[in-house]
Amino acid sequence: MKPTLTNPHDKFFARIFSDKQNAVDFLRCYLPPQVLELMDLSSIEIAKDSFVDEELKAFLSDMLYRVRVAGSAAYVYLLFEHKSFPDSLIGFQLLKYMVGIWDLHLKQFGRKTLPLIIPLVIYHGVKKWKGGESFGRIVPCPHEALKAYVPDFKFLLHDLSGYTDEEIRGEVMLRVSLLVFKYVFRKELGEKLGAILALLGDLAEKKSGIEYLEVLIRYLAEGTAALSKEQLLKAISEIPRGDEIMPTIAQQWKEEGQREGKREGKREGLVFAQELLVGVLEDQFGTLPPGLPDKIGRIEDYEVLRMLGRRRKDCKTPADFERLLEGSNAMGSHLHS
Repeated sequence: MKPTLTNPHDKFFARIFSDKQNAVDFLRCYLPPQVLELMDLSSIEIAKDSFVDEELKAFLSDMLYRVRVAGSAAYVYLLFEHKSFPDSLIGFQLLKYMVGIWDLHLKQFGRKTLPLIIPLVIYHGVKKWKGGESFGRIVPCPHEALKAYVPDFKFLLHDLSGYTDEEIRGEVMLRVSLLVFKYVFRKELGEKLGAILALLGDLAEKKSGIEYLEVLIRYLAEGTAALSKEQLLKAISEIPRGDEIMPTIAQQWKEEGQREGKREGKREGLVFAQELLVGVLEDQFGTLPPGLPDKIGRIEDYEVLRMLGRRRKDCKTPADFERLLEGSNAMGSHLHS
């Protein structure tokens, strides 16, 4: 089976860095100033979404951008290593992909010279990067007279484990994404997540924010073992409109469980969505009437859970919500006793 975009790190990276605004934001914040001043960021466009071999998709993701640098056509190649430990041969991977980029360029444009490629690496493993930032270091040269025959180039490295939270810059979506990447393998994720998601602020109320939140929550649900179900539930309940997006995520978990043939997996997402709705109702009303959590626990329809999550804000009292619940049952909401 090919591991294509089933890898959660790959999916989340692709969602963030295929957005031109996020790409420009990243380059503006993380390129060396002397390089940035030569680059026309208004000219940037996605040239290709991947050069990574299928068998390496579980460890690497990439994006290629075409951009003008110092008045000439050039490329920025962004490689994301999502292993929890650094790969000392990452320079070799970069060289292979750069050759592929040049080969593609020649096929497309047929020129006799090769364009500049600026290679960048993002690493978010637990262990700090110790693999150097040049290709030449992995080709030991036994004598000074032989150096002329050893190819070399440098790459720009962004080791997220080496940044403090305050040093991670960018607009809201990029900053939140990089902070999540930084902590996704770390046990501190649960205690940091609330503050990270709080950065989203008003963005969570916009359509683009809701779409981003769904992708982000899917990534957290699939991409880390450092977060308990309870921690994720709490963090989602504190996001504006989080109770609206959780049923969508929960339905995905149910479908994944069904595909895997696991009985527990079939119900886990549904129970999670039910618990979320009970949790936000307790936040809204305090102690709930006896029997109301059980009624919610018998809802087997994700659309109903989504509707109740949206419309519970219009309810002034628990009794108002119970009437809403009864109305949804009368309309055929698949409540099962």
